[in-house]
Amino acid sequence: MTASGSFAGSRVTFVERPVDVPAVEPDRIVVVVDTTWIARPERPDVLSIRPALFEAIEQHDLFEEALRRLDAWAAEAGLPDHLLVEGVTYWYRLREALWRWLHERLLWRHTLGVLLTEMAPVHVEALGLEGALAEVLAQLTPGAATSAPLGPPLGEHPVGDGWQEASGIQDRPSRWIDRLHLRTPFVSRRSTVVGRRDDELARRVAEFSGEPGQALVILTTPSTYARVGSASRDQHLGSVTERLDRSGRPAILVGMGLDHRDDAHWQAISSDRRLLPQSLLRTRWAMPSDRDRAEHAIQVCDSALQGAAGVPLDVEGLDLAPRLLAEVRTIVGRVVRADVLQLARVERFLADIRPAGILLAQEGIRTPWLVAGSRLGIPVFAVQHGILYPTHPGYPDRRHPALVLPSRTFVFGPYERRVLLDGAYRPDEVEVSGAPRHDLDAVPPDNLARALERSAVREELGVASGDRLLVVSTLHLPFIQRSHFVHMLERLLGGPMPGVHVVFKQHPGERDEGPYRRFLEGLAEVGGYRPPPITVVRDYDLYRLLRAADAHLGLHSTVLTDAVVAGTLNLIAMVEPHGDLIGYVEAGVAVPVDSLAQVIAALEVPPTPDPARREAFLADHFLPGDAGARILASVDRLIEGARRADPTELVTNR
Repeated sequence: MTASGSFAGSRVTFVERPVDVPAVEPDRIVVVVDTTWIARPERPDVLSIRPALFEAIEQHDLFEEALRRLDAWAAEAGLPDHLLVEGVTYWYRLREALWRWLHERLLWRHTLGVLLTEMAPVHVEALGLEGALAEVLAQLTPGAATSAPLGPPLGEHPVGDGWQEASGIQDRPSRWIDRLHLRTPFVSRRSTVVGRRDDELARRVAEFSGEPGQALVILTTPSTYARVGSASRDQHLGSVTERLDRSGRPAILVGMGLDHRDDAHWQAISSDRRLLPQSLLRTRWAMPSDRDRAEHAIQVCDSALQGAAGVPLDVEGLDLAPRLLAEVRTIVGRVVRADVLQLARVERFLADIRPAGILLAQEGIRTPWLVAGSRLGIPVFAVQHGILYPTHPGYPDRRHPALVLPSRTFVFGPYERRVLLDGAYRPDEVEVSGAPRHDLDAVPPDNLARALERSAVREELGVASGDRLLVVSTLHLPFIQRSHFVHMLERLLGGPMPGVHVVFKQHPGERDEGPYRRFLEGLAEVGGYRPPPITVVRDYDLYRLLRAADAHLGLHSTVLTDAVVAGTLNLIAMVEPHGDLIGYVEAGVAVPVDSLAQVIAALEVPPTPDPARREAFLADHFLPGDAGARILASVDRLIEGARRADPTELVTNR
């Protein structure tokens, strides 16, 4: 960022975004912490935090460091043993969220270590900061001043006293005031609509309850469906559901996140008679006593956390343990309360429906379903939902006597099975099934069809004739987007890219366009070069896009594996220690790149792939064949085995 010591004696002010700082204070340095903001040469006193942040990312494997430090702290505090909810350890339910929390603070601690040592300031102040950086800065510089921002962001104009007229607020009467005189008829009409929906769902429940022990309950999350072909589908469980339909077997879909009181949601609910919205758990199967049960669980956890007080977590002289323990209490208050409320309702739901089994993905956040199934003797089956690697914080790293796991977990390939067996799972709990996502893909049958598909995709995305199409897969966590991913973008795409069209393929969980286009265009504006054509897509068939691309570029992305399946030139970003999670480079199925020059070179002269190495990689990560049919057949066998067993014996993983 600067030459060492060149700002010694300066007053350093941290701001969220650039502000109109008077240029008459030669001893003041303003550091902008919005990592997507591009520093301007005309304001050398207003700097971006990015260079120091990038140095921290490149010097530390923050993902592994965060997990190692978190697990060591939790073990010393005894949390896996003592953080019990109704006899089930909840440490592994909370572990991934706390890993992310600690990762973010480690990043800022290391970043500030670079920045403050380099600047050697005499005074530090933070203006309007929030979140992890503000916490770390306050601990590291306890005398730092805090206040509101200095002024409006650069390039924006103050609103002044006339903001109401400017916004038109005075010209718009409040809608709730308009409804005041019509409140009773309005509420009455709404109650009638919701009542009719309740009646319709009650009829569905009655139908489902009429065949106990027959239906398979499938948890599906429509908000994360991916585009496959011409429709958005459940990429994890959709193929199993389709095969279940064709066999004539009854299925009950529980739409996670769906609320039948929401008009938009009701359109989807009403069109599928197999579907029950998650909201029905809160309306039909809830009881007042559930809240007492949840509050009791919170109190038990709170008592268990008393023993963690005083266990330090030192990071370069900064003890993060007090804040981490406070975050544990916050997450316990939110997650445990919600889970225990849901558990009570799921238990009643399952007791009423009496299904043959439960099929789900993302089992790490489905603890109430795992526990309820275990207690009621209903087998619970999980399907792998993303990349699996040895230190994945969403999977337990060891067997704990109070841990509840699915009856059977279906994974894509032998490699993934080995990962789980090296952790908490027993051999009979993990089965290689292949990837249900691949069942849904329609691969063009011949070279002509592939060429036509490629041409159609390029036309849909506006790729100019002769341009190379580079697909960049994104990440859906905002913190990772604005730190590790922004670092990758500047290192690998921060410069002229003539003849290259960049397409950002977003994660299904993203809800806006993200910072990608704005950041690359900002770099080009300050750098004085023309930005590449940029397209951002989310609801787009991934495999169709990859087959049309000249190359794929990924960082910590499951799409790196998808690119191997699609046969696309695969560029893996090796710009930080935590790069190659499952050995893509060693397997010969990805080309490591750490600079723009290497990206351009790979696009201009693509390396010759080794078909044998690709086949070996795919054989280890994807069992070929019909994964959905394979999963369904195994589920049937396991359910039949459970029926033959003593019905009083619970299906547990203790």
